[in-house]
Amino acid sequence: MEWLEELWNFLSDETNRDILAFLGSGLVVVVGGIWAVLIYFSNKKDSLTKEDYEKGLKELKEELLQKRTASAPGSEQRELLERELAALEQKRTHLEESLQVTKKLRADTIRLFEKKLAAQLPPDRIEQAKTAIAEGNPTLAETLLQEVVASGIQQSAEASYQLGLLAKDRVDYKTAWKALTRAAELAPGNSQYLNEAGLMANTLGRFDTAIKYFDSALVVDLKTYGPDHPDVATLWNNLGGAWHTKGEYGKAIEYYEKLWLGTSKLSDPIIPMWPPVGTIWEKRGDKKANMTRPSNITTKL
Repeated sequence: MEWLEELWNFLSDETNRDILAFLGSGLVVVVGGIWAVLIYFSNKKDSLTKEDYEKGLKELKEELLQKRTASAPGSEQRELLERELAALEQKRTHLEESLQVTKKLRADTIRLFEKKLAAQLPPDRIEQAKTAIAEGNPTLAETLLQEVVASGIQQSAEASYQLGLLAKDRVDYKTAWKALTRAAELAPGNSQYLNEAGLMANTLGRFDTAIKYFDSALVVDLKTYGPDHPDVATLWNNLGGAWHTKGEYGKAIEYYEKLWLGTSKLSDPIIPMWPPVGTIWEKRGDKKANMTRPSNITTKL
């Protein structure tokens, strides 16, 4: 599809179209045919609207509420549903941002089929999956990804990782957990998969498991990049956050201080949110001055 996109850009220029038309009617017919194909493919974009997305979230909330009502108080299922409902509420609160995340994820899934899985799957099934994604229904794509994971081919880990991200995005944490941990199992040297499995564990309240995944990812990234790298800084932050949530404030500060030392050497790092180190010291009764955010740090929620 890359050559189609390049040709689209070329033909989008009015000067180029005029030149082609000047060359002769036969060529114009050919160009016209290609133009029609390009228009067809260009229209196969994600058709998910903000209204449809909001409606889907509302329907999902009703479904989760019904499941919560049917679940036993204090059960693991009830706790999982409470976490999913909280995440869903965040999506509804930040609707536009959540919509863009969903669209990007679906676009990434299409690229995975085009770039990595085209040689492993029948072309017609890939096109069907891509069309379904563009129409706002990634179910068929997920079925194909599950087949890739089950096949055990080289791309199984990446397919499982993408499955996990799709499930996490639709707030199906049980499926997301299974897929993300499977990806980390299939590719234990991939720090991205390990970190995402850790984040999912953290979301589920499995802080000890999250710390193990973050530690494993940190070992990989320290070996690959050394201590002064944004990916390493992210893992310092994630480890500090996990220990903080556990209530282990001494360990949290240890990692937050490493984050501070590491990011102070970077030219333009971006940290999701500067850790509340001052709050932690206050909880410990420590009168140490607050660790201020270095001036070179950009934070974003």
